[in-house]
Amino acid sequence: MCETGIPYFGPCKQAAMIESNKEFAKQFMTRFKLPTAKWQSFTDADEACHFIRRLIVTCLWIIYLCLMPSFWFVSRFVLVLCQLAVLNNNQNNSGCR
Repeated sequence: MCETGIPYFGPCKQAAMIESNKEFAKQFMTRFKLPTAKWQSFTDADEACHFIRRLIVTCLWIIYLCLMPSFWFVSRFVLVLCQLAVLNNNQNNSGCR
């Protein structure tokens, strides 16, 4: 547009590529080590499905590893509370007939 002398407002062609082309944007971010989600470009649908399945399994594994210590702690805490309640109940009922 600049070459034709027509005034315009907006990004140049290269800058507009980041917004209009996701693959270009991801390549750009990867090349310059900018934070972005894991990505890959595909022309085969089966390969894309395999990539998505692997990504989901990886995400679930990470969630499991992050949450398991919390679940273990809570389950141990509940178990101790239950044991204390049983002991307390046994002591209170020891004199009853």
